[in-house]
Amino acid sequence: MAYIKNAEMRWSDLDPNFHLRHSVYYDFGAYCRICFLFDNGVTDKLMKELEIGPILFREECVFKRE
Repeated sequence: MAYIKNAEMRWSDLDPNFHLRHSVYYDFGAYCRICFLFDNGVTDKLMKELEIGPILFREECVFKRE
């Protein structure tokens, strides 16, 4: 199943070469993970009621080229 979430880029998200900065790339990943949960009915209210929450065991990205 594909999940697509549009994100707005800001000037401060880019490096001097107009590439997305590494930390911003990871921030967008975290944003998309939470949006996926909310868009599928797993809201903060539900998680609080069930006393559960998302756990991220590992986050890794390998950049093959510039």
